[in-house]
Amino acid sequence: MIPHYLSMFEGVSILSALSMVTHSIGLTATIATSYADPFTVARQIASLKESRSYAMKKEFLEIVEGLWDSYKDDAFSQPDRW
Repeated sequence: MIPHYLSMFEGVSILSALSMVTHSIGLTATIATSYADPFTVARQIASLKESRSYAMKKEFLEIVEGLWDSYKDDAFSQPDRW
């Protein structure tokens, strides 16, 4: 693998970050159709619509926190050293 590719983000991640801080310019990205199916691409692009994604993020966070709270404190063993 060519080393400079290790520091590159894929297009949807960049669009997500940029769409939070700009509203006056159009944004576009390339998605490799050899690695992504149409359903996944459609969901990725739809997730960039901010007003809808805030509600989804809130629901997602509530579900994740609920799952965290469902585990007993000693459910997972911790290594002595990381």
